[in-house]
Amino acid sequence: MMKRRIIIIAIIFLVTACAPFSKNVMRQVDTSVTFSEIQKSPESYQSRTIMVGGVIIETRNDKDGTSIKVLQTSLDMEKRPAHRDRSQGRFLIRYTGFLDPVIYAKGRDITVVGDVVGEEVHPLGDIQYGYPVIRVREIYLWKKREPYEHLPGPYLSPFWWDPYPYWWHGHSYYDRPVLRKKRSGTCTRSRHARSE
Repeated sequence: MMKRRIIIIAIIFLVTACAPFSKNVMRQVDTSVTFSEIQKSPESYQSRTIMVGGVIIETRNDKDGTSIKVLQTSLDMEKRPAHRDRSQGRFLIRYTGFLDPVIYAKGRDITVVGDVVGEEVHPLGDIQYGYPVIRVREIYLWKKREPYEHLPGPYLSPFWWDPYPYWWHGHSYYDRPVLRKKRSGTCTRSRHARSE
């Protein structure tokens, strides 16, 4: 029982450590509810604080602030949108303030922590589509995806060995390309983010 509890605490710590949001906001995220449940009935989950992300479809500004339509995707360990070719639907981000559509542009990855405030219906082709609406607490715009950076790195040759005393040597290396990614982005906090 104790071992299981330690494992759960360790998982929570790792998830919190990897996330690009403040610890205070992360503590308020309700992980018991899924996006598919919210998609089916947004009104049933009003005031729930969730974390959700995806790919920006459109960003618009009006007198009330900024609205961002997003295609939902799953999130990886860093909480960056992943599996961009799979989605459970769309949602709408509401931010009180100005976010430039040139920066928050179509195709950019975005993750948000916010409160479910209901549903808005907008035209989508020939149908009317219901978007769950998320009011921002914190929002994170990820750096544009770029090709992997190639760096020289050590690699132990599988063919290096010494006939005496017949063991593999760990001191013979040659360069090979090493793939490395860096997490980078912009975190924006809502003017009305609560600090409970």
